[in-house]
Amino acid sequence: MEMGNPERAADFVRLDAGSEWAAYAMPSILLREGKIPEAREAVKRMPTTPRYHRDLLESCLQLRPPADLDRLAHEAETNLPTHPDPETWYYQGALFAFCGRKQAALHLLQSAIEQNYCSYENLLSDPLLAKLRIDTGFDKVLSSARACQEMVRGVH
Repeated sequence: MEMGNPERAADFVRLDAGSEWAAYAMPSILLREGKIPEAREAVKRMPTTPRYHRDLLESCLQLRPPADLDRLAHEAETNLPTHPDPETWYYQGALFAFCGRKQAALHLLQSAIEQNYCSYENLLSDPLLAKLRIDTGFDKVLSSARACQEMVRGVH
């Protein structure tokens, strides 16, 4: 999904059709395919468990008042993520990027990288980051991801 191949990601969702995870993953796949109306409908079937960030997707897709997205972005910009898995920080950052909340996106993506979710290739190919790639702050995040990847691989 993050590598820019939503069709292949959908294959995995179909393998787990009807599961909580599939309901969580499908809106993100649809967004990456540019299928906004379908993503809006899919969000309505997502679990409400906070870890799935349904509130963020609903806000981004205008199923909630704009003030909700502003509040969520402000919280993301000013607080450290609370979920222990940096992959979810990347996920949230990608959503904020798609929603046009660049500072929240950059903060979450950088936080994920600092926790060794290096994501260099994802940063280059994830369709949700298209609008963010033109921001000068993205260069810093990309450089951090490359350095992270080199450190993990033992390249100096």
